[in-house]
Amino acid sequence: MVWVADRLKSETIALFAIGASYYATYVPLIHSGGTDDVSHWVILFSNLVLAVAAVVFMLRNRWLKMPVLSLSASYGGFLLWRLSVGVEPSLTVVALFAVSLWVVYTAAVFLSRSGAFSDRQRAMFLTANNAAMFALLTADVLNEENFWILPMVVGATLLGCALAAARWLEDQSLSRKSYLTQGLVLVTLGLMTMGMADSLKGPILAAESVVLLFMAIRRNNFIIQIGSLIVV
Repeated sequence: MVWVADRLKSETIALFAIGASYYATYVPLIHSGGTDDVSHWVILFSNLVLAVAAVVFMLRNRWLKMPVLSLSASYGGFLLWRLSVGVEPSLTVVALFAVSLWVVYTAAVFLSRSGAFSDRQRAMFLTANNAAMFALLTADVLNEENFWILPMVVGATLLGCALAAARWLEDQSLSRKSYLTQGLVLVTLGLMTMGMADSLKGPILAAESVVLLFMAIRRNNFIIQIGSLIVV
């Protein structure tokens, strides 16, 4: 069906093919009740292959609905599977699942040069990707003593993406600011949950809050403005 969709240049057929493939990925896992009859690695590799296929469709034919469907089905299906089956996969599986998909969808953000992929749409897509990845990982390590490492690492990675966006997405100001703002927010969260002396944590948080407030004013984001003022 994917081959036929590409030959006919039919986005509708491609959407049905990818959507049905995502559905088929979770059927054996849910039907088996989460037992060892079906390996948890199946869901990882199946979703990764489908995510790459969706991004290729997007870059090849400028079908922007494909990565949106893929992102929603990947993260949403994984969450639905965990809730319905009630079996917790290992942290390794969760981490590889979240990080690998995040890399694929982030590649779509930087590689897409389609004029139909507007700055606002790109910013919304990357925000959903970042939020889904961080939420999946947070659900498994929230109660850990070293939880602060996760927001610090993810925040630093997003700040790196902001630097990359400044070079590769020069005309996408909202996307660049989204990466920068989200990176600063997560780094701030990491500092707030780190066992650091208050004499050091206070000035650092204050400085980051000022930067966040400035960015929020530039983006006219009322929620971030209030949050940064509260932290200050």
